Amino acid sequence: MSKIMDLETVLDNHVQAIGGYAVVEKLHSIKIGFHLVEPTFAVDGMYCATRQNQMRVDILADGVRVFSESVNGSQGWQLRQNDETSKPTSPAGTRALQRGIENHLFGLHELPAGGHTLTLQEQETIDETDYFVIRLNYADGDAAWRYINAASWLVERSRVQAALHPDVDPTETTLETHYADFREVDGLLRPFQDTQIDLTTGETVQTTTVKTIRLNPSFPDDYFAAP
Repeated sequence: MSKIMDLETVLDNHVQAIGGYAVVEKLHSIKIGFHLVEPTFAVDGMYCATRQNQMRVDILADGVRVFSESVNGSQGWQLRQNDETSKPTSPAGTRALQRGIENHLFGLHELPAGGHTLTLQEQETIDETDYFVIRLNYADGDAAWRYINAASWLVERSRVQAALHPDVDPTETTLETHYADFREVDGLLRPFQDTQIDLTTGETVQTTTVKTIRLNPSFPDDYFAAP
């Protein structure tokens, strides 16, 4: 790879590639319908989130809600199919849900305002594709990596040391997510498929295919509140 750039230039090229600063920064809420496949099951779901640190995901099997998980401010909750009341998510589970909000709604260039730090690392070539690598140091000390394709300027990979489902099995591993099938939605370029691979085993542990996306929807006042 011959391109030598600073962090600001890489971020600027990335933001321009996905739609520009105005489009990225006016995204304040999102609603995503998806199909999710793991080695032992396949389900549908609806993911909703806002920039007010709120999110909710409802998982459906054969059209019936079997699980819900949410964050409303600083606390997460989850509700299984036959539960009458919700229970709190663990600190690790809540943190994972909050990270998802940042991934879905905030541009990389916006993350330092939330107390996180971005560092441009050594460039890498993976599967004959050149990447600029950005290390994201979260305010709580955790880290993640974003891989920006040097030709398209899109984030096509990410890596994190984490558990896939912290409240089911807290065992951490190195998860790499591959993003593909980028499509424009109201001026914003977004991936319609992501595949998570456990780099320790090489196993594909989760594939998510987006079916619908709505940008900037509104939600009822109590939508994210725990039942």
